[in-house]
Amino acid sequence: MTAQAIQQPSAILRIDHLKKTFGTTKVLEDINIDMPPGGFLVLVGPSGCGKSTLLNCIAGLEETSAGHIHIDGREVTELPPRERDIAMVFQSYALYPTMTVRENIAFGMKVRRIAKDVQTEKVDKVAKLLKIEQLLHRKPSQLSGGQRQRVAMGRALVRDPALFLFDEPLSNLDAKLRVEMRAEIKQLHEKTGASFVYVTHDQVEAMTMGSQIAVLNNGYLQQLGTPDEIYNKPANIFVASFMGSPPMNILSATYGKDEQGCYVEVNTGAPHKLYSAHFASANLLPNTPVKLGIRPEAFEEVEAAQATLSLNLKLVEITGADTYAVLDFGDEKATARLGVPFAHSAGDTIHLHIDPKQMMLFDAESEQRLTS
Repeated sequence: MTAQAIQQPSAILRIDHLKKTFGTTKVLEDINIDMPPGGFLVLVGPSGCGKSTLLNCIAGLEETSAGHIHIDGREVTELPPRERDIAMVFQSYALYPTMTVRENIAFGMKVRRIAKDVQTEKVDKVAKLLKIEQLLHRKPSQLSGGQRQRVAMGRALVRDPALFLFDEPLSNLDAKLRVEMRAEIKQLHEKTGASFVYVTHDQVEAMTMGSQIAVLNNGYLQQLGTPDEIYNKPANIFVASFMGSPPMNILSATYGKDEQGCYVEVNTGAPHKLYSAHFASANLLPNTPVKLGIRPEAFEEVEAAQATLSLNLKLVEITGADTYAVLDFGDEKATARLGVPFAHSAGDTIHLHIDPKQMMLFDAESEQRLTS
């Protein structure tokens, strides 16, 4: 059996030790990703992290400096874009203004000299899938932003490639339309069963759309996993802080153990111990400096007798469905996501319980997660 035949069932996209440099500047460093067939891989990270460069390397728009790329079991590292069996949807839509929607969607098939009856059949099928049948006679100037994005997706879908690549396709849309289009792209993926690679800087898009998320920062792959793994078992402080809104609270602490169990000591104006059996998996010596991670939703307002700790409120933000309470941890602060109505204001003392299962520890120097 050939290597190609072995690779094909396990990964529609395989990136093996990929590196990319521009002169002496490292843009991507030792990227390794396996994406299963029919997956929805989201490349996410802050501006300048390398996610768009990685997508361009997959597409063949950028040459790699080292490593290998396989698509559908076939090495494509040195192949031009037209030979990689991909279709791309860009941020700018890139529609031809003088052509109708039908002509825009069919243009690639026309260039490849596909029979006209086949073109018509494919365009009609895709238009129905995207719910733009009534727009086929219009020009791009007569369309809304969301409609233009559907046309751009339709042009890619008629290709029926091994891999669809999306380069921040929703960034030009307003907030409400972004939410609507996000749901439509997710539904489109589920209906077609196609393989999507999607670039975004928006961690909410990544969490709600992806079946697999690759978090990048400074050219390095920080973590590859499911949304649940990324959110609940972040590999390091960067992933913990980047994935989540509001982000995870990261507090300075000291690890310890006594007759009550494992704890960390934090500063709330005075030293305070927070206990969790979960901390034992860190396998640390007493008095080891650590970073304590607490998601905002791990806090719950309770009566004083049930409180894990009582804290001073520095700021209260009511968003409608939630209250964000900024809490005083000595020289540091933390945000709690609490319910409404909320009867307190800045300066008040609030009694809180913290779910011990939702606290995690990170190494103070390497910033890697220590607890399981």
